[in-house]
Amino acid sequence: PSTLQQVLLAQLPRFGKTLGERRQKFGQLSGESEAFVPMMHCVSLKILSDRLRSGHTFPHSPDGLTVPVTSLPTDTLVVFLSHTRLSHALPDNEHGVKLRGTVDAMRMYAQEERVDESKVYAWVDHACIDQGSWAKYPDIGMAYVYALPVYVALSDRVIYCPHDRESSAVVDIQYMNRAWCRMELFMAWRAMRAPLAASAQPTVLYRMDLTAGARKGGEQKASTRNLRHAHITREAIPSDGPVPAEHPGRGAVSVASDTPPLIMISRLLGYVAPPPNKAALVAHGHGGQNQDRRGSRRVSLTETSVAMANGESLAELLGHQEQESTQELLKRVMLVSYPRVVIYALGLASVGILNGLIISQLGPFFKESEQAIDYTNSTCSDDVGGIENLRGHPVDVSRWLYIGYGLQAFALASLCNWFPLVTRGSSWDTVARGSIGLVMGMAGSLTIIWMFDFLLTDEQLRYAEMNSGELACYVAVIPLIIGIATFVKGKRKAHHRGYSKPAAVHPDVPNHEEVSVMTASTKKKIGRLLFVGLFYSIISIVVYSCALVPFYRDLRPRDKLLIRLVLHPLVVECGEVMHRYLASTPSPLPPHITTTNLVCFDFMFQLFGRCLVSGQDDKALANWMVVLVAAQELIMRTTYIPKHNALRKLLGEPPMKPVERQQFLSVLAIDSVSSMGSEISAICVAAAFKIIFYQHRVRWDFGYAASTQPNASAEIQAATFALLLEAICDVTVIFVQARQGVPMLDVLSGAGSKEYLVYLAQIQWLASVVVLTAFVVRPTLWSCETPDLCDCNFASNSEVLTEYCCGHEGFGG
Repeated sequence: PSTLQQVLLAQLPRFGKTLGERRQKFGQLSGESEAFVPMMHCVSLKILSDRLRSGHTFPHSPDGLTVPVTSLPTDTLVVFLSHTRLSHALPDNEHGVKLRGTVDAMRMYAQEERVDESKVYAWVDHACIDQGSWAKYPDIGMAYVYALPVYVALSDRVIYCPHDRESSAVVDIQYMNRAWCRMELFMAWRAMRAPLAASAQPTVLYRMDLTAGARKGGEQKASTRNLRHAHITREAIPSDGPVPAEHPGRGAVSVASDTPPLIMISRLLGYVAPPPNKAALVAHGHGGQNQDRRGSRRVSLTETSVAMANGESLAELLGHQEQESTQELLKRVMLVSYPRVVIYALGLASVGILNGLIISQLGPFFKESEQAIDYTNSTCSDDVGGIENLRGHPVDVSRWLYIGYGLQAFALASLCNWFPLVTRGSSWDTVARGSIGLVMGMAGSLTIIWMFDFLLTDEQLRYAEMNSGELACYVAVIPLIIGIATFVKGKRKAHHRGYSKPAAVHPDVPNHEEVSVMTASTKKKIGRLLFVGLFYSIISIVVYSCALVPFYRDLRPRDKLLIRLVLHPLVVECGEVMHRYLASTPSPLPPHITTTNLVCFDFMFQLFGRCLVSGQDDKALANWMVVLVAAQELIMRTTYIPKHNALRKLLGEPPMKPVERQQFLSVLAIDSVSSMGSEISAICVAAAFKIIFYQHRVRWDFGYAASTQPNASAEIQAATFALLLEAICDVTVIFVQARQGVPMLDVLSGAGSKEYLVYLAQIQWLASVVVLTAFVVRPTLWSCETPDLCDCNFASNSEVLTEYCCGHEGFGG
C-alpha cells in the first residue's frame, strides 16, 4: 500500500502530462517503486478483430501477441477490460461474445476520439499477465494483482462487463461483488481526479451487456452458453458524481489475505462511500431504530457466514443483537427466529417421512417359502395381524440390499456431487456437473451392490446380514461409493474459489496455480482432524447398527433408559465436540462450509436418539425419558463454550484469541440452528417411522407388540409433548447463548439459503436411510452363527419374532 500511495498519488504525474507519456516511462516508474511492478502489456485492436473473424477467443499470454506499453506511441489509446470469467477456465464462452463486445467498444472509442483503429489497444488479463511466470513464482503473480490500480490509472478508458459465469445466481461471484472488480471501477473514477488528473473530470465507462437475443433485456439471467450478442453503453459519471462501486475491502475475494490490503489501498486512495441504501441494510438485518423495535429482523446464516470468510467482524454484523434488551430479545425469538426454525425443521422432517413411506411401499421383504413346511401347529396363533401369513417365508435380504444400500448410495453420491450448490449456488453448470456426478456415483454403487448379490447365494446374504453385513457395507461398500464420487467431475469442482479454495492470483485470471493461505502445519492439523472426525462418525454408525441398536432391543425398560440417557449422549457429545473443534479451526472457508460434517452428524444421531426413545416398551418410562432428554439437551447446549475451552486445555492449546473466538461463535451459531432443526425433525420422523413400519414389524423393530398396532393419536400426542419440551429448551438456549455472544441465524433467508436447504434435505434423506438400516431386526454383531433369523437365540426374546418363527424347527435354539 505504501508503494501504491507513493507511485499513484505522488509520483505518477511526474512521468508525463498525458497518459501516453506516462506509459512510455513505465520502466522508470517501476524501477523507482519500492516493490516490483510488472510491465504493463497490451494487445492491439487489429489482433482482437482478426481473432474474432477467425472464430477464436481472447489470446492467451503464451501466444506472445502483446506488446509492452513502453513501445506504444504517445497518441495511442489504451482501454482496460474489467470482467469476470464466463466459465471456470476461460474468460469467454464458445461464441466469443465477450471478445465481440470488447472489439465493438474499442471501435466505438476510436470513432469518438477520431483516431485510426490501429492506434487502439487493450489490457486483458488473459493475454497480458504472464501465466508461466505466475505458475513458477507466485510472488510475481501477486505483484500483477497489486499492480492493477496502476494499470487502470494508465488506461484511457475502462470497459466493464457485469455478466458472470453463474448468470448472477451466486452472490459471491457477481461482478459488482468481486473485490478486485470494485477496485478497478473505483480506480477508473479516482484517476479522473487530482493529482492523477489536472482537475476533476467526468468518468467515462463502457458497459458491456451480453444477451442471448439480438434485443437487450434479461441479460443477467441468461445462461452463459446462450449468450451471443453484446451491447455497449457509454456511461459518464459527472466530475462530482459518486464512486461507481461499493467498498473494495468489503467485496468477495479468492484469497482471504487480500482483504486488509484492499481496505488500506482504498483508504489511501481516498475512497468515498456512496450514501447507504437503507432498504438493503434492513433486508440484511441492519435496520434502524424502528426496525429494531419491531423485532422482525432476520440475519441470514449463509450471508453472515460468507461475510465472515471475507473478513467482516461478527460483532459488526450482529451488533444489534448484543444491544437488545430481554424484552426485545424475547419478542424477536418468539415472533420471528424460532417460528422460522420450526418451519425449516418441519420441511426437513417431511423429507425423512417421505423416505420412510417410499421404503415401506417397496415391501414385502420376504420371499416365497423355499420348502413346504407345515406351520399349522396348534400352538401357533392364526390371527397375529398378518404375521401368520409370513411364517415359512424367508427374509428377502437381496431386496433390502438393493433398496436400503441403494438409497444410501444415492444419498452419499448426492451429497458428494451437489456440494457445489452450497459453495457456488445453483446454475446450469452446477446442475449439469452435479447430475453427471450423481449418475456416475449411482452407477458405480449399483454395480457393487449387484456384484454382492450375484456372487453370494441367498443363504450367504442372510448370513451376512445376521452377522457382519453392516460392517462389510460400511467398511467396504460405502468408501467405494465415496471414492467413485470423488473421481467424477462434480466432486473435483466442489469448491468455489470465491471463498472456499484460496488462490494466490487475481480472481478473474484463469489457468493459474492455486496456493493456500494456510500454513503447512495448519493444513496437516485440519487433515488429521477431518480424518478423525470422519472415522469417528463411520465407526459410531457401525457400532449403532451392528451392536448398540440390536443390544438395546433386548434390554429391560430400565436398562433402555440408562442406555438412552448415558451411553447415547456420551457418543453424541464426543462426536459434536470433535466436529465443533474441527469446524472452528482457523480456515479461509466460510463457517457454513466447515460445519457440514458437524451438521450431518447432528441430524444422524439426533434421529438415532429419538428412535431409541420410540423403542422404549414402558410408556411411563418413555415419558420420563422424553423429559430427561430435553433437560440433557438444555445442559449440553448451554455449556458449549466451557466444553470447548476444556478441550483446548486438554490438547495443550492457549486460550482463544479474539479471532479464534469469533470463528468459534460463528460455528456455534450454525450448530445451534442445526441442533434445533435436527431435534424437531427427528421427533417427527421417529413418530412417523413407528406408525409407518408396523406392517413391516418382522423386519423393523421400533418397540412393537405382535398384534397391537401403535395408536396414531397417542403417538402424535407423545410427539407433540416432546416438541413442546424441545421448544422450551430451544428458547432457553437462544436466550443463554445470546448473552454468551452467539447470534441467532436464519436458514430461510439470504443468498445461498435455498442451496443450503437442499443440502440439509439431502443430509436428512441420508440420516433416515442409515437409521432405518440400523433398526432392521438382527442379532448383535457376530452373535448368531446361522443364516436363519429364527435359529438365533435373540428371536425368542421378541414377541414379534416368536409369532413369526412359531413352528420353525430349532426355533429358540
